[in-house]
Amino acid sequence: MSIAKRMPAIDDRMALRLSEAAMALGISQRTLWGLVKAGEIKSFRASKNIHLIETDELRRWMAQKTEEGIGR
Repeated sequence: MSIAKRMPAIDDRMALRLSEAAMALGISQRTLWGLVKAGEIKSFRASKNIHLIETDELRRWMAQKTEEGIGR
């Protein structure tokens, strides 16, 4: 089973806050923010205080990393 399919908690959500996304990926918020800043993961600001990442974007990034051999 691929890593992208092992995220049942987010299946019904369209987007996650950065803290939720970091927890789902098993990485720190600082690491996730670095990936966003580097352009590896796309995010958007829903309001002044809410920064979100679409769950499809998380799955895309994880699938890419799995293909590269990272995260196995």
